Formats: sequence, structure tokens, C-alpha cells
Amino acid sequence: MENIKPDKRSERWLAYVDYINGLVIDGITSGIKASMHYLAEQISIPYNRHHQLPAMFDIKIDLLDRDVVFDPSIESNSSQNGIRDLLQSIINDFISIAI
Repeated sequence: MENIKPDKRSERWLAYVDYINGLVIDGITSGIKASMHYLAEQISIPYNRHHQLPAMFDIKIDLLDRDVVFDPSIESNSSQNGIRDLLQSIINDFISIAI
């Protein structure tokens, strides 16, 4: 910008800035979308079977006093090590691409 010294209020400069902003937003959106698609494939049982991939998560199920207990927990928990917590952390990392 210092070399060409544009008028920051001119229509051409503002159009250029909008164009570049659009490219950046499209790139960020594409990166997040591709990451989410990859994650969806990785947790898909049919996809893993077809590609002979191991499961992304290994969950143990116990029956304790008429209750079904999952280890690790499927829901969020205070230790933040449940499956939902792990997936939310991964998704937050994808979204942080914008930062």
C-alpha cells in the first residue's frame, strides 16, 4: 500500500479490499468445511468399514445396577474427557482457523 499510495476512500480501492476480504473468507470457510467433512468421514462406521480403517473412538459399555455406563462418557462431563467434549474441542480447533 505504501508503494502505490491509494486513496483509501476511492471506489476502486474499496472494491479491491472487498475482493481480497472475500477471498480470505472463502478460504477460511473452505478450510473449515473440508475439516468438518473429514471428521464426519472418520466417525462414520460405513466409511471406516469400506476403507478398512480402525474406529476413531473406542467406547466401553458396562451394565451397573440396571444402568448403562459408557467409558469414556458419551456426554460432556466435569473432566471434559467425554466424547462430546472431545468432538467439541476438535470442532473448536477447526473454527479457530479464522483466528
